[in-house]
Amino acid sequence: MTKATLRRLCLAIVTLYGSLFVPGFVGNGLSQSWMTPAYSTYTSETNDATYIYTSVTVSGTTNGSCPTQPAYLANQCHSTMHTPKAYNVLGGVGGWQSGGSVYWNTWLSTANNQQIAFDPNSQYTFSYSSQVNCSFTGAAIYSLTGSLQIGVSVWTGILNSSTSTNCYYTHYCLANTTPSCQPSPAALDLSMGFTCPPYMEEFDLYLVNGGTKQCLGLGVKQGSPAPLNCH
Repeated sequence: MTKATLRRLCLAIVTLYGSLFVPGFVGNGLSQSWMTPAYSTYTSETNDATYIYTSVTVSGTTNGSCPTQPAYLANQCHSTMHTPKAYNVLGGVGGWQSGGSVYWNTWLSTANNQQIAFDPNSQYTFSYSSQVNCSFTGAAIYSLTGSLQIGVSVWTGILNSSTSTNCYYTHYCLANTTPSCQPSPAALDLSMGFTCPPYMEEFDLYLVNGGTKQCLGLGVKQGSPAPLNCH
């Protein structure tokens, strides 16, 4: 399925635990720092003409090396497992998803994908979180939480002119309605065929920040036999 996608890197504050020190060896100069997380969380927001799609991905590894003494701690280090979890709730749909556990210094990755059919009259909360849980500490060695308010703008144009290779449309919204976003030159055209449809409809994602709509300049457009109300 063809969609317009915006992918963003989310920055996290590592829960420390970030550097784990061998207990009981700090005071005598035998301290060893052996577990430093290097994880990232990515979110994406996507739409087509019917659905909004969101994705949360956590991936990365932990750097360091196991202590050689005491023996019990070295054994615990070598058997330590990390488990990734990603939380994705879009408009009340979704939840947590866990990935497979791997040894602490092995690359891991897990993704949680959700989708909902959108109503252009509505806005939706996209809540996301990520964790990497450590069997050694019994807690998250990495975590991040955030949320976005998103919606979809609808624009309609009427065929104005055409050439052998291009179709040109001008703004044409029913009932004096106004789109939240203006048409984007980056919108993906889903139209099929070799003739220009009489109308073109475009669906563009926007974020709501402090009550202000921020158009992302991404979306999809397709031919339509009739104009729509704009939103």
